[in-house]
Amino acid sequence: MNVLITGVNGFIGCHIAKIFITNGFQVVGTGRQSSCCSANIPYVQAELTEYDTLKPLIEAGPYDGVIHLAAIIKSNSAEPL
Repeated sequence: MNVLITGVNGFIGCHIAKIFITNGFQVVGTGRQSSCCSANIPYVQAELTEYDTLKPLIEAGPYDGVIHLAAIIKSNSAEPL
């Protein structure tokens, strides 16, 4: 099975990716920044709110499932989210 994991750079996303790989799944990960997950998986850097970066991610499929773990991280700046 081919699975897409958004937010794979996060703590939970990276651990879930490792579990899926161990169980024989094909995993593609995505995140806003370059990959920092220690699981050796195909990675597509994408901003999920911008179509131009999302299109290559969708075209990398088809996926049998999507695990959406991407989240907004509050920055240290004074700007509201």
